[in-house]
Amino acid sequence: MGGYPVINVDEMFEKEHQIVENGLKLVDDNSENVTAENYSALLKNYIKLLKQHEKIIKISDNFQKSLRVTQSSLKTLLDNAEEGFLTINKEKTIDREYSYICRKIFGEDISGKNCIELMFSKEDNEIEKEAVERIFLENEDKAEVYCALLPEETSINGYDLKIKYKLIEVDDERKLMCIIYDFTEQNRLNKKIVSERYKLHMVLAALKSENRLKKYIKEYKDFVNYKIYDILFEGESVLSSLKEIFIQIHTYKGIFGQFFMKKFESKLNGFETKLETLIKSEINSISEAGEFFSIECLEDYCKEEIIFINESLDRDIFKDVNNISVRYDDIEKVEKMLENSSEENILNAKECIRKFKFRTIMDILKSYEKYTISIAETKEKLIDKFVINCTNNGVVDEDYYYGAIKSLIHIFKNIVAHGIEAPDTREERGKKRSGNIKIEYTKKDGICKIKIADDGAGIDSNKIIEKAVKKGIISKEKADKMSKYEKMQLIFFEGFSTQEESCCLAGRGVGLASVKKELETIGGKISVDSEYGKWTEFTLEIPVLKGVE
Repeated sequence: MGGYPVINVDEMFEKEHQIVENGLKLVDDNSENVTAENYSALLKNYIKLLKQHEKIIKISDNFQKSLRVTQSSLKTLLDNAEEGFLTINKEKTIDREYSYICRKIFGEDISGKNCIELMFSKEDNEIEKEAVERIFLENEDKAEVYCALLPEETSINGYDLKIKYKLIEVDDERKLMCIIYDFTEQNRLNKKIVSERYKLHMVLAALKSENRLKKYIKEYKDFVNYKIYDILFEGESVLSSLKEIFIQIHTYKGIFGQFFMKKFESKLNGFETKLETLIKSEINSISEAGEFFSIECLEDYCKEEIIFINESLDRDIFKDVNNISVRYDDIEKVEKMLENSSEENILNAKECIRKFKFRTIMDILKSYEKYTISIAETKEKLIDKFVINCTNNGVVDEDYYYGAIKSLIHIFKNIVAHGIEAPDTREERGKKRSGNIKIEYTKKDGICKIKIADDGAGIDSNKIIEKAVKKGIISKEKADKMSKYEKMQLIFFEGFSTQEESCCLAGRGVGLASVKKELETIGGKISVDSEYGKWTEFTLEIPVLKGVE
């Protein structure tokens, strides 16, 4: 911050004192002259005024010294504060006075620098540019509105920053004060805490569903090492084979996300992007496609987290893949049956042993609860209730319905991505800030029916049609003749998505298509119904083939 020059009062009035001395000498030389007497009186008044002037200057000098001390103290205070302070003037440049933290963050002297280029994105800063312009043109109330348009968080030179904006007046000139908080370390610690929490969730999920995880890992490794190439060589075309592989990879991404294997999930998401690019290139060479998969080392994607799980549990849980866990009470029950070796008891014992690998419907559906709530949190959404009603909680041999059960993950991801709204949005729509998910399972006349509903945003059938026509899934003429219900079923078409950009959660347009395909493989079907802005309900109908009791 700037200072003031030091004032030497004696030097400043040296000329005036010389005039006084000359005047006094003149009076002494003409002491009997009337004019000299008048001049003497005038000179005395001049001396009196001169002394008063000197006194005022000394007082001013003391004030300046005090101001310099205050400025120095203020600068020291601001330079040692955790926040950075700077002001922007009407020329949209940074003022000369700013705190040391700002120098540290920007790595250079920023006085006179253009604030738009310095503080905001260099590529897409039209909103910021317009907002800063208006802040200095509009009245105070409107200027405050434009302040709200400026980004509250940004990253500069590796620093994660939060910025607060405040309008101030300096010498009748409006300034925009920026208070900058460096939360890089806090952000790093938060990410570390979240990462550690996910790792613990991953280990607990592995313990809770050890056999399922082992089975999924083995199946994934078999898929990337062998089945991918079988699909490539046996498919109708390279393009159709790649699309089938894409759907499988997308499903595995959801499955291992359910086990909180975040790094594995992220790597699969990155691979999906590469595979999507390959598909769009309309490749038709099997050898080129095979080389693409061979250089990726897909098996190693899960290696890091498998090692972590094994080290955390102090054993290799993936060593014996075909083992199953059985409760002691169940073993004791079979032993009692065998005490009486009647034919009926032996048949009952065999049936009990066969059911050791079965899972209840409730267990299968409940396994999606924690994962769904977790991914909602990553999207800053809230889920209050995850209700499961099973009027007939039978047991299922997963081997018969493996694909269908595995694909259910896509429905829950879809609910979080497209259904449940952000808390503020829900509140604006007159809803509770937290969303709800309800699942109902019934079995009747040889059909297992699962309904999965949420009280979220619902489906806009007009938007569905707009996207479907744009993607060439359906013609405009045919779309015009469809009912609202028929339009909504278009979300199950492969490649359909209302999301502009893809992420780990959604946007690929293959998740719901995968569910439909898996259900149709076993003679089942899926449909969706919705009221826009209020709710969405998926209905899955699965024929009882075998292994449902």
